[in-house]
Amino acid sequence: MCVEVNWGIDIHIPDPNISKFFPGQEFKAVAVHYDKEKAPPFSVPYRCLYSRNISNLFMAGRHISTTHVAHAATRVQRYTGTYGEVVGIAASLCRKYETNPRGLYETYLQELKKALADGVPASEITN
Repeated sequence: MCVEVNWGIDIHIPDPNISKFFPGQEFKAVAVHYDKEKAPPFSVPYRCLYSRNISNLFMAGRHISTTHVAHAATRVQRYTGTYGEVVGIAASLCRKYETNPRGLYETYLQELKKALADGVPASEITN
């Protein structure tokens, strides 16, 4: 819903050659790249950007809630900054409506989507 990810999935695993010589002590990893055809673009849901246990906690950057496979694509800096934008806009709406991130999702999702589509007005950006 909030960010579309089209980065190919690249899972880092212990280098099998190193494992032969240093079992259980691997210090070098290799990346297994999956073809983008096998992993088409996907949307990162807004729900990944807030805690399920702490009512007023947003998460952005690499700290979003994903599986290890999805993390292989969502961890890239190309997207982590965008999560910060989404969280900033969502936080301003939480304050406006005196609600928490989950409450925003449950009650004001359409307004959040509109605000994300509109972006931050230049008049509200300060140095």
